[in-house]
Amino acid sequence: MKYNLSLLDADAKYDIELDKQASFAVWKVKHGLAPVESLAQAREGFQDPRHKAVFDESVTKYRSVMSI
Repeated sequence: MKYNLSLLDADAKYDIELDKQASFAVWKVKHGLAPVESLAQAREGFQDPRHKAVFDESVTKYRSVMSI
């Protein structure tokens, strides 16, 4: 199945970007490139509460997947 991400609306595209940022942030913590506190610092960079919620959900998902 193919997906054309360019057809998504702006909010959906940004949600994908937030998920990608959360994945990278958790990866850095797992590999010792950043402290655990960096996850909270990354979260504070978002002003919109919805963006924080999406980021938090993704961090939770990736912490489980990466076992940290």
